[in-house]
Amino acid sequence: MRTHGLVIFAYALLAVLFTYPLAWHLNSYVVGLEVDAEEYLWSFWWMRKAVLELGANPYFTNWLYYPRGVSLYFFASNPLHAFLSIPLQLMFGLIAAYNLMALLAFAFSGYTMYLLARDVTGSRAAAFVAGVLFAFAPTQVFHLEVGQPNLNAVEFLPLYVLCVWRWARGGGLRWLLGAVIALALCSFADWQFAVYCQLFLALLLLAELLARRAEWRRALLDLGRRALALQALYALTVLPMVIPMYRELGGDDPYMLRKRADTIYHAADLLAFLVPNPLHPLWRAWAEPLRQTLQVQGILVTVVSLSYVGLLLALVAIWRAWPLARFWLLSGAFFLVLALGPELLVLGQSTGILLPYELLWQLPIIKVSRTPARYVTMALVCLAVASAIGARELMRLAERKAKSEKRRAKSEERSGTLNEQQLADGRRLPPAVVLTWLAILAALCFELLPAPLGAHAPPTPPSFYVDGTLQTAGAVLEVPSSGNRGMGYAVLHDRPIVYGELSRDNPGGPLLNYVRDGIWGDDIIEDRSSWGCIYGMYNITHAVLYPWLDDDPDWRTRMRIIRKRLGPAALMADTPQGQLYQLPAVSDGATCVLVGEGFKGIRPFENGTIYRWGEQATTMGLVRRAPGKARLHFTAHSFALLRQLEVRHGGQLVTQLEVNGTPQEYTVDLDLPAGLTWLELRSAQPAVSPKDYGYTETEPIAVGYSQVWVEER
Repeated sequence: MRTHGLVIFAYALLAVLFTYPLAWHLNSYVVGLEVDAEEYLWSFWWMRKAVLELGANPYFTNWLYYPRGVSLYFFASNPLHAFLSIPLQLMFGLIAAYNLMALLAFAFSGYTMYLLARDVTGSRAAAFVAGVLFAFAPTQVFHLEVGQPNLNAVEFLPLYVLCVWRWARGGGLRWLLGAVIALALCSFADWQFAVYCQLFLALLLLAELLARRAEWRRALLDLGRRALALQALYALTVLPMVIPMYRELGGDDPYMLRKRADTIYHAADLLAFLVPNPLHPLWRAWAEPLRQTLQVQGILVTVVSLSYVGLLLALVAIWRAWPLARFWLLSGAFFLVLALGPELLVLGQSTGILLPYELLWQLPIIKVSRTPARYVTMALVCLAVASAIGARELMRLAERKAKSEKRRAKSEERSGTLNEQQLADGRRLPPAVVLTWLAILAALCFELLPAPLGAHAPPTPPSFYVDGTLQTAGAVLEVPSSGNRGMGYAVLHDRPIVYGELSRDNPGGPLLNYVRDGIWGDDIIEDRSSWGCIYGMYNITHAVLYPWLDDDPDWRTRMRIIRKRLGPAALMADTPQGQLYQLPAVSDGATCVLVGEGFKGIRPFENGTIYRWGEQATTMGLVRRAPGKARLHFTAHSFALLRQLEVRHGGQLVTQLEVNGTPQEYTVDLDLPAGLTWLELRSAQPAVSPKDYGYTETEPIAVGYSQVWVEER
């Protein structure tokens, strides 16, 4: 145990070095604020809030995308680290907990790789080298630097590989349970890791079957039983997460699927593996621009640079210990090929040459991930093991040449093994072996060392987010959308927000879209029943206007409209970072209306009145706090035909109206329940294309609507 403690401590020291200056500003600085870090700060905060305060499912929230809410099953929110951070958040605060989890991830990634490599090689010294190569590879440091701790949570991948390696090769129950637990933890860190692990299992089973081909029937039966036991126990552990993910994936609108073109340009370029560590302080100035030339500009692609020291050690492994290194090197090559994506990219351009990932991409779960380059993570696991084998062989060569302890050296040369008991018994290794190990370790650390990371304090928030002004507020509408920054602000003001930015963006739907845009856009619903009514109904109590897009003429116009609608009396605070407005309240008996589906864009009549053409069927939402009677008013006119307009509520026909080409007002009396219900307005005659009547537009339309409002009755 003492040795294990020293190994973990050594990796922790290296984690502090490789993430400088993070440890010096643990409670105040964050890495990756320019990219995604604020998303993950929010996800850590939300896990604590959901579990401890709300007792809610952490995989769903209406504290983003309010009031509709959003599923987080396909949002790469790093739920494992977020959950483990809860005690740290309670003790040290959110930022310190977030940073500590990052440091611990580095340290334990090194340690679990050490365990795997020691098991394969029998050498603690060589295993330590493998841990450094894996934990501090440019890929891992890059993911921290861009604020993606979910992809840095790789500490359980080597542990899974170790356990499943032992289990498939005849290990006992503890290796099965270890593999199941490690696989489940990988899945809860990031579901993509589960895919990597399953692919590794397939490679391992194939390798074992080939190794035991002389008795292939018995081997097939044994390996099949072992794989089935692993999958059955694993399924039980992740079923609560997998079932809702499966339902969403098979839904009518699988929002999480990515297009093939998106996948291609998030793959690794063939030459990118050979770019020297692009984060290194000595050559970053030319290596990073070189890496950028190998990808489409504006797209964030995972760093896939391989360690040259690691590659040299792998060559030594091929030379000196090919039978042992073969599986690891071939498996690593397999994952490197997958990292290339569906089409081969060379110098940032697609060659059109199809690769094996094209077959894998046909599976829906693979289409969810748009970044094949991340498969390099599993290649690094394999390369680290191969490097440990190579390091062990170099130390063996050094031992054989040692001049001291000649008898021992000759005995070890005859047996062909390095006496690892020297470490366990407290005796010193021959100096030549120690120097060889130190040279390998020093060269590797030098090659992998990154420049100081871009860690700095989060931006200064508007004072009203931190001074208690919003303590009793409802939800907050931010204009314009604040993206990641708004999620960072949300952990300060502790209020639901209408926006948010997720790696897998759920469709907004008509309610959320109207809540987001209704405050500034003219529409067919009159003000008395529109945006202010909706905000009051859903307890959206405040709006924050940010100055970020003031240089854009269109946004300046929108901001003028919003300020005019809200009025100067609603202004509560005016800071350089933003203005805070109080939104109007609404009476308990009010009925609000929102535009639903089936409507085209807004158009003006000659008198300036706004109208929208509708398809054959359109919907309008009506919202009440309590059940009640209301009268809906709207103006309608038909395109091309005399039409019968059916009005349905809850699937039941309420009335049928005759609509001609002249705009005229109609009323519909309704008995409404509490909450949001949808009214369907359907033309009995089909929509027709304006092009058939001499116009240039082609999209079919049926009825035009304008001047919609509701009164109580």
